[in-house]
Amino acid sequence: MTNQSPTPAQRHRVLFVCLGNICRSPAAEGIMRRIVEENDDQTNWEIDSAGIGAWHTGQLPDQRMRVHARRRGLDLTHRARQVKPEDFDRSPLRTPTTVAVKFVVSGASPSPLRRPLQPR
Repeated sequence: MTNQSPTPAQRHRVLFVCLGNICRSPAAEGIMRRIVEENDDQTNWEIDSAGIGAWHTGQLPDQRMRVHARRRGLDLTHRARQVKPEDFDRSPLRTPTTVAVKFVVSGASPSPLRRPLQPR
């Protein structure tokens, strides 16, 4: 039996979404990465995070979040970015971190990023 890497289309993709991508979503991304690494399953996953706003684009996660993450053995080095329309096509599993974010991402609130939050 050959141990082949999955093609990009076969990989599990998850996108964690919060407001500015400097607290909740990068923490969730870091935790998910840790779980996947502990299960030696990195080749099967694509894990990312983004914010609905562009206020913090390019910034590291909030210093307080990084301190608490470090205490738990996580190194959050993700740079904040705004969610893009193509994220909805690439990541069938999108995980909003608050009810307000869910409303924007799912289309319950006016937003140019409205799309259903249902996996394919």
